[in-house]
Amino acid sequence: MLVGIPEGVDDYKLGNRSALDWITDQYQVSTDKRSGITNDPNREDDPTYIVRLIKKVVTVSVETNEVVGRLKG
Repeated sequence: MLVGIPEGVDDYKLGNRSALDWITDQYQVSTDKRSGITNDPNREDDPTYIVRLIKKVVTVSVETNEVVGRLKG
């Protein structure tokens, strides 16, 4: 479980979804029903990859929201 994700991170949208929602949807282990092929985004050589990616997305989301807020005045 990830903790400490700031409020407002969902305000930064990529289309109609937040960047964090998009990442968590895309980076899940899934198996294609038809082919049986499993997509596992985890990296054996870098077990903290996805956690670091989420931290980066959260940082970009928060900072972008701050910039947009300042531009709106």
